[in-house]
Amino acid sequence: MKKALLAFVAILVVGGLILVLANGARLTQIAPQWVIIQLARQVAEPGPFDVPLDIKVERDVVFAETDDGPLALDIYTPKIRPAERLPVIVFVFGGGWFAGNKYQIQRVEGHLWTRHGYAVIATSYRLSQVATFPAQIHDVKATIRWIRANADKYNFDKNSIGAWGLSAGGHLVALLATTNGNRELEGDTGGPALRGYSSDIQAVLDFYGVADLPSLTGPGEWMTEMLLGGRVSERNVLARLASPETHASAQTAPLLIVHGDKDETAPIEQNARFHDRLQAVKANSTLHIIAGAGHGGEEFRTPAVRKMLIDFFDEHLKSD
Repeated sequence: MKKALLAFVAILVVGGLILVLANGARLTQIAPQWVIIQLARQVAEPGPFDVPLDIKVERDVVFAETDDGPLALDIYTPKIRPAERLPVIVFVFGGGWFAGNKYQIQRVEGHLWTRHGYAVIATSYRLSQVATFPAQIHDVKATIRWIRANADKYNFDKNSIGAWGLSAGGHLVALLATTNGNRELEGDTGGPALRGYSSDIQAVLDFYGVADLPSLTGPGEWMTEMLLGGRVSERNVLARLASPETHASAQTAPLLIVHGDKDETAPIEQNARFHDRLQAVKANSTLHIIAGAGHGGEEFRTPAVRKMLIDFFDEHLKSD
């Protein structure tokens, strides 16, 4: 029975991203929620891969200690580095906020962006069964502060930091983009060592994240409830606080949203409305819809899409 369930979950995972949401109702009919969580984590939490010879990786650098344990990140840089400071792209993994890890970056070949002149950092955040929102955004913001605190040590360009997130990670980086300078969601992950550094971001790439949690219905509701620590109807204020659309303003960092029009996990309507809201407030937002694509998949890793993503980060993170 367990092997059959694991196979079923594996079918729903593309590129390391949990797609259980799309068929969550069906899956919960044949297994308790805790079984789904454990099986999904087996699929969404790979181990580290070997990296190509032209890439250097420094793994498990602790950027913050929390009451729930340490948080670590991996740093990928070109083995032969230019003299100038490197702009940074931060990768935030997906998995319904309850699963996933920083090694997903290698499944989607994000570490190869070092070949385009970037330092790439795959970070971590507390999962929802460990801590409820806003712990997750506090942890991601602490990553940005850590980069600035350590810019001289690693020769990072502290004025050129972007973020890329998938699914739940897409939601978190979109929240990063819309809350530049927002003290309410800053938190204190990392404590005194990171205080005084900005968590502002210069460009964000959101792969099929959700933008308005109160309107998210269907099989995905239980994952949202895990994130919030209860029913959305009973935590509506918190749900709105956790929604990137709530915070949209002209100060939002440049945002590229990429979404499949056949996505049943995070409906395309979520980001279509978010994009409209961003445009209404004069934010720099682009919505790229991939026809026929679902929640992840090879359609998001074509050469044309890759070029679009690099061009976006080059425009906003590299000096003329």
